[in-house]
Amino acid sequence: MATISIIQTKPASTPFKLLNLTFIVFRNFLDIMPLKDLHTLSKQNDTVKTMSRFRGEVVRCLEIQTGVITDDVDYTSYSHLINRPYKTTPFEVLRVLMDASIDPDVLLSKLNEKCYTELDLHGEYNWKHVVTFLHEGVKFIELNDTMNLPQTDMKEFFKILTEFKIQEIFFFPKNRDADWAEAALKSWSSVIGTDLEPWEYDAQIGAMALKIPIGNRVMKVYYDDSDEGDVDMYYDN
Repeated sequence: MATISIIQTKPASTPFKLLNLTFIVFRNFLDIMPLKDLHTLSKQNDTVKTMSRFRGEVVRCLEIQTGVITDDVDYTSYSHLINRPYKTTPFEVLRVLMDASIDPDVLLSKLNEKCYTELDLHGEYNWKHVVTFLHEGVKFIELNDTMNLPQTDMKEFFKILTEFKIQEIFFFPKNRDADWAEAALKSWSSVIGTDLEPWEYDAQIGAMALKIPIGNRVMKVYYDDSDEGDVDMYYDN
C-alpha cells in the first residue's frame, strides 16, 4: 500500500514518524487525535494541517456575537459561523455574547464536539441556556451581564451544576436582586443537604466565595458584590 509524502516543517517537534504511516492509518490517527494536540501539530506541520481539514477549524478560543464585527474585537459573527461549510471547534474557551437571535443548539451543531473547558456567557440569556452549553469536560463557568435566574429556579439550576465536574463558577450578573447572595446560599445548602458556611471575600479573585462540597471534591462559587462589572479572561486562538 502506498505511503503518503510529507514535507515536515519542524521534524524535531513531530512526535511520530509520519513518513512511515499509510494514508489510511494516518487519517485514522488524525481522526482520533485530541483537538488540542491536533491544533498544536497542525501549526508545526503543513501536511497535518492539510490532511486534518475534515475535522474543521480547531481554535483555542471561539468568541461569538451577532451583528457587525469590528476589527478591534476577536468575535466571530453568529451568522457567519452557522453558514460556514465547515465546523469550528474550540478546545479551551467558548465565549458567547448572547441575545435572542442566538440558538444554543444551532451554535453547538457547528462544533465538531463539545470539548471546551471554559464556558463564558455575556449578554442576555437564561439559566436553561447555560445548561444547554454544559458537558462533562467543562471546568470553569463565567456568567456575566443579564442572566434570567429566578430565585424559585435556583435549586434546580444548582443541582444540575453539581452533576458536572466543574471546579469554579463565577456569577457576575448585573441584574441580581439585593438578596441574591442569601437566596443562593440557601439554595446551595438545600441542594447539598447541609448548612454551608457563609460567603467569604476572596482577595485573590476579588469576589465573594462559597465552597460547595460534592462527594470527595469541592466546587468553588464566586459572585461579584460590586457594581464595577464583570471579570474577563481573554485567550488567543
